[in-house]
Amino acid sequence: KMKEAKTEAEIILLLKDTDKDVRKAAIKALGSLGSKESVPHLRALLKDAEQETAIRAIAAEALGELGELAKEAVADLIEISLKKKGDEVGERNEAMFALAKIGDRQVLPALRRVMMDKESKTRLVAAGAIWRLTK
Repeated sequence: KMKEAKTEAEIILLLKDTDKDVRKAAIKALGSLGSKESVPHLRALLKDAEQETAIRAIAAEALGELGELAKEAVADLIEISLKKKGDEVGERNEAMFALAKIGDRQVLPALRRVMMDKESKTRLVAAGAIWRLTK
C-alpha cells in the first residue's frame, strides 16, 4: 500500500512535466491505478482552460476509468459535455463516455440535451451513454 502511494505521488508530479507525451502517459496511469486520490488532480486538468483539448480529453477518459470513485467530477464532466465549440468535440465525447462509466443516472437530462447537438458523432456518443446508463 505504501509503495502504491509513493508511485501515485511520483506520477502526480509528472502531470506538470514540460513534455506533453509524459503528461498524457501520467494521466492515463492515474486512471489505471484506480485511486480516489488522483481525482482532484484529474479534475484540475479537466477544468484548466490553459491545457490543450487533448490533455483535457485524456483527463476525462481517466476519470471514466475510475468509475464510481470519480463521482465528485460529475458536474465538471456535464459542463464539458454541454459545451458547444466544435474544436472540443473529442473532449465532449470523452466526458460523456466518462459519465456513462461513472454510472450516475442523474446525468441523463444533460445527456438528453446533448442529443440536440448539430454534431452527429456527439449525438451518437450521447445516445450510447444514455443507453449504458439505462440498460
